[in-house]
Amino acid sequence: MTRITFYRRSYTMPLTTRQPGGLDRRRFYIGGRWVDSVSDRVHKQTEAATGKVIGTASLGGEADIDAAVRAARWAFDNGPWGRTTPAERAAVLHRFADSLERRAAGTSTLVSRENGMPIGFSEQVNGGVPAFLVRMYADMVAGLDLEVAQPSGAGSTLVRREPLGVVGAIVPWNFPQALAAFKFAPALAAGNTVVLKPSPETALDAYIFADAAAEAGLPEGVFNVVLGDRDAGAALVSHPLVDKIAFTGSTEAGRAIGAECGRLIRPVTLELGGKSPGLFLEDADLDTFLAALDGASFLNNSQTCTTQSRILVDRSRYAEVVDALADYADSHFTIGDPLDPAVTLGPMASAGHHHRVHGYIKAAKKTQARLVAGGRRPKDLPDGYFLEPTVFADVAPGDRLAREEVFGPVIAVTPFDDEADAIRLANETNFGLAAVVYSSDEDHALRVAQQIRSGTVGLNYYLLDLGAPFGGYKESGIGRELGGELGLEPYLQYKSIYASAKYLTPAAAESAPVQQDSAAVPSPADTAPSNAADVVEAYFACVTAGNSEALADLFADDAVLQNAAGTLYGAAAIARMYRTGVTPGAMRPSPRRMVVDGNHVSVEIDLDAGGSTVTLADFFTVVDGKISRLAIYSLTLTDGKLFDKVGKDPGNQ
Repeated sequence: MTRITFYRRSYTMPLTTRQPGGLDRRRFYIGGRWVDSVSDRVHKQTEAATGKVIGTASLGGEADIDAAVRAARWAFDNGPWGRTTPAERAAVLHRFADSLERRAAGTSTLVSRENGMPIGFSEQVNGGVPAFLVRMYADMVAGLDLEVAQPSGAGSTLVRREPLGVVGAIVPWNFPQALAAFKFAPALAAGNTVVLKPSPETALDAYIFADAAAEAGLPEGVFNVVLGDRDAGAALVSHPLVDKIAFTGSTEAGRAIGAECGRLIRPVTLELGGKSPGLFLEDADLDTFLAALDGASFLNNSQTCTTQSRILVDRSRYAEVVDALADYADSHFTIGDPLDPAVTLGPMASAGHHHRVHGYIKAAKKTQARLVAGGRRPKDLPDGYFLEPTVFADVAPGDRLAREEVFGPVIAVTPFDDEADAIRLANETNFGLAAVVYSSDEDHALRVAQQIRSGTVGLNYYLLDLGAPFGGYKESGIGRELGGELGLEPYLQYKSIYASAKYLTPAAAESAPVQQDSAAVPSPADTAPSNAADVVEAYFACVTAGNSEALADLFADDAVLQNAAGTLYGAAAIARMYRTGVTPGAMRPSPRRMVVDGNHVSVEIDLDAGGSTVTLADFFTVVDGKISRLAIYSLTLTDGKLFDKVGKDPGNQ
């Protein structure tokens, strides 16, 4: 078999001058101030490429979390943030984005030192994404109408979108800056206050957010940062003054957080683990597949939740793909210090994570799986937490390597017999975060993608779209992040305020009904009006005249009529009601006020029915000249009962 040859893998350590100190973070940012930790615990941050300590940070406990939450609660309930307009918040957030942008170079370098992310990529996601998202959500919320008045059966309803309150954001170490911004950018734009708890594995960079927030003038308590481990996270999740939790991390931790939020009836967004497949179909192009691997399978040293670590290959192409993939892993990457721009694969983030990933390699070697590339620490890189990119072929679908998230550059390759088998294997997992389908026919790939139970699927490549919803199926999470305005929704809640018609548009409120001659008896041919107001006027004319046949003809076949007695579905049922309940002279409606809003019409009327007068509010929806919905509400209270005199009890029809 001919092997495709790439430029040879090399190892490098750059001539980067590193500052040995000055990175310590011994205080937390709470209530707009730098405060000492109540806890005396600390975390020593090591550099992924060298294993040497580069800084020390205090680890917060329950008391530190409590102080931060109370500061955020006060800022929301009593401070200016909760009373700002979207435009006012947007102005502050733009200053925040500017402050982040001024720090972007230092932020990118620091994160690369903490978790091993190659500097070129770090400059994009750690240096660029946070400021971009803060600006995006600031501009978005400034352009939204967060209160809309709509017609209702009794006048109007004001539908408001309001902030939730205090948001607890818990973020992991692999994309610490971007994933934090996924949460706090929409939360702040929506008017919430935030307590950010970063991961100890990247203990230093989150405080750059606090530096920027202070410089930008975010009000006291609006944005708070407390570094902590799982105990601090648990305290944040359970705190009685928190209104929502947003978490990215392992499925194990997400399960516990979801259970606690369920107990508390607290909104939660969970972005969890994955074991994502790449499906190489029979007609796939090998060069296209190989070109996509950097982004699909090895992004951020494969320390990415969307990593396509299961490569499923059509059996007719299996040997060819395994051979090419092994050669790619052996020869494509430059492994070394992530601060060197030439490096394309950096180290694992920590000693503990390096040990964990290497443990999966050792376990796979004891199975029937075939090691075809990598599997060791690079010989020329004895320090730090480096691993060679590793490929195992012939991995059985039930093996740990095929089912568990490794979170490192270890790829499992498995053959499939036909397309149905490929889809079955792709879906035969507890996860559902990402996938890629490779085919020379994009329409064919799309048909397959539509059958994969995954929150995101790429066709011949995988690249996250910040403008599209991101999240997973099954154990990969609950809810979605990003997606433009959809990214704001998890941080807003709806309130409906039932009001009079005065809050509708002035033009609509000034509309008045046309009185009909009660002596005229319209025929069906006379009742084919062209707009909503005409249809409603015809309705009242028919009621006054007692013309049940013409009334029935005004309703659409699938119309719905609601009144105090119940709900009728369909024009036939409505016609039966009118035939038995409407006779000439029995009911004399006197419309007092009509409000027209497009195809919605609401009318207040005094109805004289058998000598008794009641006040009603009728709400019509008219589509294509027919009434599709009519809701009739009584506004008169007599002897503790609401009267509704239009027809007999429809529940008995």
